[in-house]
Amino acid sequence: MQIFISVLLGALGGGLLSFIQFLITRKDKKEDMTSDLLDAIADLKQELQNTKKHMEDEEKESKILADLVRGTAYDRICFVGRQYLEKGEIDFDERENFRKYLYNPYHAAGGDGTAEKIMEQIDKLPLKEH
Repeated sequence: MQIFISVLLGALGGGLLSFIQFLITRKDKKEDMTSDLLDAIADLKQELQNTKKHMEDEEKESKILADLVRGTAYDRICFVGRQYLEKGEIDFDERENFRKYLYNPYHAAGGDGTAEKIMEQIDKLPLKEH
């Protein structure tokens, strides 16, 4: 009987040790998963910061290009508009092209009142006879 009790206690002790080892291993795996998740979150956070910086840089560049285009349109409106005003007349197509391709986009982009004044003066010019 003592042998039976010794074998039984040995088996229970071994089983208990195996169960404790299982719990420790499971805890380690959970900690590894948690660590992996935290690493992935940190990587995503860094990627988001990089993307935000890139978008801010793109926005700055886009504003610079918009200002450049607006400045070029302003120059063309003043130059071409003054040529029409000096001639003292304009044909219908010239006036409509000036309005459609220079004044309207410039105005829509937030251009200043100078272009509006030039457009008003061009609208008052007599139309050329063909």
